[in-house]
Amino acid sequence: MAELALRELRKTYRSRGRPAVDAVRGIDLELRSGELLGLLGPSGCGKSTTLRMIAGLETVTGGDILVGGASVVGRPACTHGSPPRPAASSARASWRCCRPVPSW
Repeated sequence: MAELALRELRKTYRSRGRPAVDAVRGIDLELRSGELLGLLGPSGCGKSTTLRMIAGLETVTGGDILVGGASVVGRPACTHGSPPRPAASSARASWRCCRPVPSW
């Protein structure tokens, strides 16, 4: 079983009055525990966009991201790699999911 899998992952940027731009076009990838991956390519080929989608910092236009066999598309970034949690009962409690990291 793959720990991280990308299935037909796509990202398209749309802007009013301009043609759509495909930043990532249908990536398929499987990584198992302990494997290391390096993304290499020229500027503008979608390396950073792909990593941002995996991290949950960028919305996914199409396809799926699976972590441990479960889809994380549409889940908050702080829950990627974690089992789904019940919704926070109040707005005050919702920040606990994503604590700021000190920058020393």
